[in-house]
Amino acid sequence: MFRGGAEKPDADIIIIDEAHHARAKTYQRIIAAYPEAIVLGMTATPCRGDGRGLGNIFDVMIEAPQIPELIGLGFLVGTQIYAPVAEDVASGVRTEKGDYVVSALSTRMDTDALVGDIVTHWGRYGQNKPTVIFAVDVAHSAHIAGEFVKAGVCSRASQWFDTTPGP
Repeated sequence: MFRGGAEKPDADIIIIDEAHHARAKTYQRIIAAYPEAIVLGMTATPCRGDGRGLGNIFDVMIEAPQIPELIGLGFLVGTQIYAPVAEDVASGVRTEKGDYVVSALSTRMDTDALVGDIVTHWGRYGQNKPTVIFAVDVAHSAHIAGEFVKAGVCSRASQWFDTTPGP
């Protein structure tokens, strides 16, 4: 039985996104419930922050082509990256398990000066070009989009993935 008394559905394949989390008890419980199933894990982070391996969960690791190779093969277009701030604004931001603490990084990055700099430099270098801007969190994304709108540029924040742990 699963949560809420739901019956276990039949499954021959278990697909785990963000597979570096597959050691969690919830994933282990699901994997154990399907001992004959093929377990396919996908992640861009095959090295866990705690150093524990995934070899007892997955038998083979297949590395996907990297961005430069995909550009060279014509599957992706080249990018131009503009980062006009001279100093390393993330220097000294607290990390945990090899990643920035989002709240600390957001406090450092979501400032009027840095967001305004994005809009100013986009006007100088990126105008009339398809543009993707990466933000720290949803609030930072909304702040950036709002500043573009104030500058008369059609813009919107988009949360295309959510790193917030589920229930």
